[in-house]
Amino acid sequence: LAGAAASASVAALLAMWLAPGRPGLAPVLREAWGPLVAPSSRTMIHVAAPMHLFVRPTETRVPFDRPEVDAQLLRRWYSQFPALPPAESLFLRPTPNSLLWGDAMGTVTVARVLTLAGVTWEVMPNRVAGGPLLKRRNALVFGRPEYSREAGQLLANTPLTVDFNSEVREYAVYDRESKRWFIPSYRDNDYANVVYGLITVLPSEGAPGGEFRTVLLTGSNSAGIQAAAEYFSSARQMAALRDRLAGSAFPPGYQVVVRATANSTIPLDLYFETFRAVSPKADGS
Repeated sequence: LAGAAASASVAALLAMWLAPGRPGLAPVLREAWGPLVAPSSRTMIHVAAPMHLFVRPTETRVPFDRPEVDAQLLRRWYSQFPALPPAESLFLRPTPNSLLWGDAMGTVTVARVLTLAGVTWEVMPNRVAGGPLLKRRNALVFGRPEYSREAGQLLANTPLTVDFNSEVREYAVYDRESKRWFIPSYRDNDYANVVYGLITVLPSEGAPGGEFRTVLLTGSNSAGIQAAAEYFSSARQMAALRDRLAGSAFPPGYQVVVRATANSTIPLDLYFETFRAVSPKADGS
């Protein structure tokens, strides 16, 4: 019941963004998305959220032991937000329900495509819809291995992944074959101005024939994840990708790295960076 309620709430919020009266889905997107937008599809949008500490100026009930945080640093950080009420004491409440901005906006982006295609779709949180619910069904998965077990499993045997780079102390897209890192860059104020997204398209587990499809949309940070979602949802970008494949059909398994200029958490211009074909396992997992 909790999962159904969460799905209904998110779907209601998304509906406010999905303007009616739009033209139908572009043919290249119908080709690229395949089973995800088939007339009989019931596609799941599977969204992960990292653990957050919700800062409150009043006493709060916590479901388990309260994490320890330097009180002076916390007050200094809290004071940077003038819209928040002044407080002498601050309290932390852990929550697994707070999406990162790019993950949330990416969800809206793919939901618009599914709506244009006229298919039934639902949004489910990672903590409710675990890996078993992704078997033999169509799914769009959001998250990084940092906070999504499903993202880590989908990237376990792929040429490209998202991992922590100890040199820059940030997450980045990593090419296991060439040993190349696609590292985001930051301005002096630590806001990102170049980010990377990673699109991974695979047959769903238990469906080696490709009758069901899973697409993981991930990246170096939440802006990178949004960039991946926008690229995969863009008829112009996906047509250009098909042209790079010498006009052949989209393979059943592949990965694309997307580079994007960014204004902090918002991706701006999108650019193709590299492509890798993925050989699905014989069992479709």
